[in-house]
Amino acid sequence: MSSPTIETNAGATSEWRYTVDVPVVIDRQETRALHVQLTHQLRQAILDGVLERGTRLPSTRTLSESLGVSRNVALAAYDELYAEGYTETRHGSGTFVVDDLPVLPARRPEHSISNPRWLKPGGPFTPEDRAPADGTIDFRMGQPSVTPLPMRTWQQLWREMAMEPPPNDYGPTAGYEDLRSAVAAYLGRSRGIVCSAEDVVITSGAIQALDLILRATISAGDSFALEEPGYPVVRDVLHTHGGRNVPVAVDGDGLQVESLPEGADAPMLVYCTPSHQYPTGARMPVSRRLGLIEWANRNDSLIIEDDYDSEFRFDASPLPAMAGLDDAGRVVYIGTFSKMLSPVLRLGYVVATPLLRERLID
Repeated sequence: MSSPTIETNAGATSEWRYTVDVPVVIDRQETRALHVQLTHQLRQAILDGVLERGTRLPSTRTLSESLGVSRNVALAAYDELYAEGYTETRHGSGTFVVDDLPVLPARRPEHSISNPRWLKPGGPFTPEDRAPADGTIDFRMGQPSVTPLPMRTWQQLWREMAMEPPPNDYGPTAGYEDLRSAVAAYLGRSRGIVCSAEDVVITSGAIQALDLILRATISAGDSFALEEPGYPVVRDVLHTHGGRNVPVAVDGDGLQVESLPEGADAPMLVYCTPSHQYPTGARMPVSRRLGLIEWANRNDSLIIEDDYDSEFRFDASPLPAMAGLDDAGRVVYIGTFSKMLSPVLRLGYVVATPLLRERLID
């Protein structure tokens, strides 16, 4: 089937000068829904520069006829791209790729970083002594409720698991392989992260995941950018490793990337919660996410994306994880099942490039 033609404007406001063909292929044998396939391919064409900034997309009727799908499929894809911040509508003119998306460098082979400044030299890690805080009052936010869990399904899953004998040893340092495979498949479906079991490290929660990352990256005196306001526990963990906090203000779109220092003053790492900023709830649009990745590429820095509650959404569908936009190994992704299942499980995970992942399980 031929690809739909998309008109592109060369800078004028009314004269359309040339056209490009976008390779959109609908596979009816694929398990993903048709509108998901279409959204993914158009999004990737925008990120790759095939659809340039300012490009006008075909009408949903034209697109659906060209692909042989219903108009609702095209409408759903356009609605998703608009919600993610990739497109905008102009009254009487149609749908356009937004003009303010940062232009990323040409895509490089995955995990191409060989000697980043944020990775410590190899060697054994020395655990720090941490004394528990006595006499404190617990005012923690974000405690999940597991009441809505379907009890019959939960009990059935436990029974199925109990039919198998437990392993006789500790297994891989990175965690039980079947669990890592299930996490990788889940992240591919729900968060747009292309990964495999080998990319996943199972942890006892998000805080241990962060601790492992800091052990592998931060030395005493190294700078670490945190959202302000942000998650105070992260600041505490950072201080145990001797890191120096660089607070970065947030606004209605999350962390203000333009406020990050550049060059010699650029922090080694940046911790952020782009899907649901803690505690303001702001959602970082795709243009700012791309800008943050571009900043990390420019300054040889690492981004820690804490996706602590992306499963919950109330007014809009979730944006794909920032890690799904990263092809250079600049984003390490932290997730947890404490909100979706139960905090008592203390089950989390990290998705990292081989270079960092090997250090996490060292």
